[in-house]
Amino acid sequence: MILKNYFVCIALAITMPVLCTSVLADDPPADMPIYYYGWVLVNGSLAADGTQVIAESGGVQVGTATVPSGYTSGSGYYHIYVNSSYSGQTAAFKVRGVTAMTLTLPESGRAGLLNLSVNVTDQTPSGNGNNQGASGSTGTKTSAVVAVTMQAGTTKTLNFTTDVIVLSVSFKAKADVTAGSVAVNGENAKPEGMSTPDGAVYGYLNVTAMGIQADSIKIRFSVSKTWIADHNINKSTVRLNRYDSDWNVLPTILVSDEGGNYLYDASTPGFSIFAVTGQEMACTEGMMLCSGNQTKECKNGAWMAQDCPQGCNQATGRCNALCEDGQRRCSNDSAELCINSTWMAERCPDGCKDGLCASNQYAFVAIAAIVAAVIIAVLLLRKR
Repeated sequence: MILKNYFVCIALAITMPVLCTSVLADDPPADMPIYYYGWVLVNGSLAADGTQVIAESGGVQVGTATVPSGYTSGSGYYHIYVNSSYSGQTAAFKVRGVTAMTLTLPESGRAGLLNLSVNVTDQTPSGNGNNQGASGSTGTKTSAVVAVTMQAGTTKTLNFTTDVIVLSVSFKAKADVTAGSVAVNGENAKPEGMSTPDGAVYGYLNVTAMGIQADSIKIRFSVSKTWIADHNINKSTVRLNRYDSDWNVLPTILVSDEGGNYLYDASTPGFSIFAVTGQEMACTEGMMLCSGNQTKECKNGAWMAQDCPQGCNQATGRCNALCEDGQRRCSNDSAELCINSTWMAERCPDGCKDGLCASNQYAFVAIAAIVAAVIIAVLLLRKR
């Protein structure tokens, strides 16, 4: 569909130049323009109708687009044709006057998914005289970009160190990549206008590839064990979901357990906006699990929480024992004895030593002396 529409526009550019000047910058070249498409997010919400996207290179406007695209029905969707005479040069893609992405333009005729996300205030111009305002979430949380150069048919793995949930993206290049890049944005919340994926949501991602034609795409991501525990998630149900008119669940597998995170691999047919989700663990009567320093027990079909001062045992789901039965200790002016893994205190008016009240120690010494005297007396009588 994209290629079909692409060639339709090229035909129109030849037969009806007036129409194409509304898409391209002034004085468009005779050869194929560079083509990009995707969703536009403003403050985490799909951009309102009429929002403009402008591509600039060296202060010169090299392409414009308006949301939504004329031949697509998706809200917040756009496509843009960029003057191909600027191939190899840096271009900034701006939404409402704010730069959403900067990249090196590929060769002419190349097409790529380019999702754009900006945070703006009500005073930021929209680029078309309209003021959208801010609604929905707070927008992009974190972002990371990795440059790519590779030959057709080769596979590359890109590692991300910024906290964007994604640890790596691997793919096979369909064609040579001379000045490509992959960008990952972590979103604070679901963009407005999109449906809600099934299950509890750990986070949203916006993964974009520029100047790259790829297949066999795999995304490795991490999920915090704390989130899994706090939300009673069954770790085996964690999935990566891809948005394409609606949410599609991707094949996802748990690959390892590292420190405070679980690592997962997911296969995707393309880049897009993603959501990491998990399903809540079924509450079975008497079942126990840990959530941080709390133990949760399923009672009457609901999870009941209890604080664990000594921490929670992940293996058993129970609180760690405060003490071992029979253990003694002094605490200020009290002697404490461990009974049923709990400290029981006894007030010591005369002070405490070695887990016993001083008065008890004196009585113990006196009793011991009497017993010793009796034993000695018995022994002497036997000798006589």
